[in-house]
Amino acid sequence: RAATGSIGTMFAGRPTLEAAVRNEVGTIHYNLSELAEAAAEFSLALSLWESSLGPDHPDTLKAVNNLGQTRVRQGETESAEALYRRALEGRRRVLGEDDPFTLVSMNNLAELCRATGRLDEAERLLTTALEAQLRVHGKRHKDTITSMGNLATLMMQRERFDEAIRLHRESHDASVATLGEDHVMSALTGSRLGAALQKTGNAAGAEPVLLAAIASLERTLGASSTELIVARRALARVYRDLERRDDAVRQI
Repeated sequence: RAATGSIGTMFAGRPTLEAAVRNEVGTIHYNLSELAEAAAEFSLALSLWESSLGPDHPDTLKAVNNLGQTRVRQGETESAEALYRRALEGRRRVLGEDDPFTLVSMNNLAELCRATGRLDEAERLLTTALEAQLRVHGKRHKDTITSMGNLATLMMQRERFDEAIRLHRESHDASVATLGEDHVMSALTGSRLGAALQKTGNAAGAEPVLLAAIASLERTLGASSTELIVARRALARVYRDLERRDDAVRQI
């Protein structure tokens, strides 16, 4: 904390370097869920980069995006949306439509639209992002896997279940092939696939997928993680559907 407080003094007269350090410190706070501290550092980085490099410089837009992600987690939806739209529009202008950072911003804005019920805009953005990521990265890149999973979740909301299951399965298969069965992303995509299978009436197919995801989440994130609790609840619903009451109770 003391070192953070002296950043301004340490990098006096070097605003771009100070901004880079503050952005890294903000990222550390963000990853530790220290959101107020993260927002403060990202805001300072944004101000420093914007004043020294201009509003459309890639570094400035990086701080805009990072602050937007923090505002989402703080529940400040309107502020987050304004930041996401600025980051996306700026990155489209400066970096191009197919740049990986542009596509990350497109995915971020799409998820915010999906979460706030604007499903048409979310679908347009996610479809565009996924098509570009498949072109730029291929199917086995983490950003492609993320967009594919997000689009699958949207398809579930829209009750387009065949598309949802296909996309969830493709994102899970790609994650396992790329990152291995015990990577967190593989466990999470497996958990979402299993939950989708249960919701669409395939409890028998969901059980082995969820059991594998739960075992992986226990190893990687630990027994008290939110992600593991979500997967166990999905498995409880599977056992309820299969009329295995005692097994269901053990998951809750």
